[in-house]
Amino acid sequence: MKREITIESVLEDKVMLRAVNQISGKSNHGGFNGMYPRELREYWARHGTFIKNQIRTCSYYPDPVERHFIVKPGSHKKREIGIYTVVDQAILTALNMVLLPVFDAKLSKNSFAFRPNKNCLMALQRAIDVMNGGCDYVIKTDIHKCFDTIRLDILMDILRREIKDARLLCLLERYLRVDLYWDLKIREKRRGVVQGSSLSPLLANLYLHELDTRLERKGILFVRYADDIMIFARDRKKVAWAFGQAKEILQSVLKMTFSQDKTEWCMRTEVTFLGYSIKRFKRHYELYVSDKAIEKMHRKSNSIEKMPLEEVIEWMGSYNRGWINYYQYANEDQLRLLAEQIDVKQSVYLERLLNGLTDRERSFLLGYQYHFVTMTEWKRKVSTSRKTRKRW
Repeated sequence: MKREITIESVLEDKVMLRAVNQISGKSNHGGFNGMYPRELREYWARHGTFIKNQIRTCSYYPDPVERHFIVKPGSHKKREIGIYTVVDQAILTALNMVLLPVFDAKLSKNSFAFRPNKNCLMALQRAIDVMNGGCDYVIKTDIHKCFDTIRLDILMDILRREIKDARLLCLLERYLRVDLYWDLKIREKRRGVVQGSSLSPLLANLYLHELDTRLERKGILFVRYADDIMIFARDRKKVAWAFGQAKEILQSVLKMTFSQDKTEWCMRTEVTFLGYSIKRFKRHYELYVSDKAIEKMHRKSNSIEKMPLEEVIEWMGSYNRGWINYYQYANEDQLRLLAEQIDVKQSVYLERLLNGLTDRERSFLLGYQYHFVTMTEWKRKVSTSRKTRKRW
């Protein structure tokens, strides 16, 4: 490592003050002890010095984490998340501020999730570059319950190799082994990293870095976005061998497994990744909006008939804008067709809602909370030439 990380670098006044201010601006639930983010500044001003001295002497223990379940987007399955108290959120944020710049520099160039200056569109572009280079035999998979199956003893061994400060290691281990609170009982956590803290994504990346480095040493081409992985090769036998190597490393070194029901073999055919489909267009591969994403958008557009007018305006501003920003890199012809289909569906219903209103009421509602956006904006975006379109 280029520089040593110590507990004092985490507890610096400017670092902790920045973390406290960041958490204070949130409006989420207060966690186990019921304290809300808006109360944190005043609480830290009174007790911050005492808490920092506790951390320095390894006598600080995090409060139990409230366990909650949220429905995964586009699925009926539930994801477990943990809500820390606001004090612990601030300490975890400070830890992330100090650890992220140091550890991120060590991570693989083929890892794109939860990293500064990297995103899913870069992962997609990397996949297209590899496939256009002749490696168009692909296996797409993901790690089964990635965060929940992280072995804490293995993760601590990884952290000990990188961090020499015993007090910092003590604090990190206590956050990894923090108790869980649900059904009015406090229970011991034996494995897994709690999802919901600012530090969790970095710890998961650091854990999976062991997989990344071993694949790279074997010359295996891959792209990883969190627990989603694409493995590439030039023929069927090589991609099968590469997948076997990845599976062996994951099981023997990290004690994890791939999801069998989410493992797909895509030999010179369409592969879906991060909401996009990668398809061959003439002699090269190109991005398309996936069928699943199109179906979801049509379903959402149909549902506006059941919404009040104010919610329709708000939804068409936020949801449409998200689609425009994320899928603007897809095939231009497909975007034009989608824009026309969806714009007709939304605009016809909106016009019907607005018919009985005065001009003043129309103007007010169209400016309600979000800038009004229809899919017509897609037409303007995709009408520009390929040379002038924004690249990621």
